[in-house]
Amino acid sequence: MSSDFGAVSRLHELVSAAAQWCQDHGVRRYGAELDALAERITEVGEELHLVNEGLAGELAGRSEQLAAAVSRSPAHPARRPSPAASVSASPVRLGAPVPGRRSGR
Repeated sequence: MSSDFGAVSRLHELVSAAAQWCQDHGVRRYGAELDALAERITEVGEELHLVNEGLAGELAGRSEQLAAAVSRSPAHPARRPSPAASVSASPVRLGAPVPGRRSGR
C-alpha cells in the first residue's frame, strides 16, 4: 500500500493487528472478518492511489492547455509589434477635405 495515504495505511495496520489478536486469542470468526476488512482497505488504498494519479495527469494536461490558451490570447500577444508596424500605411493629411462632407460649417 502506498504511503501517500497515511491514514488508510494506518487503518489497515490497525485492522490487521486486531485481526491477528483475534486469531491469537481464539476468536477466529472476528479475526476472519477483520482480515477481509483489512484486504478491502488495501484495495481502497490502491484505488485512491490510481484516482490520485489520474487526477494529477488530468490537472497537468489542463494546466498546459490553459497556459497555451493564455499565450495565444490577444491580451497577451506572443510578440509585441514594432512602433513602425503600428503606423498606418496610408498617411492622413491634416486639413485635407473629407469626401462627402461639406466644408465651411
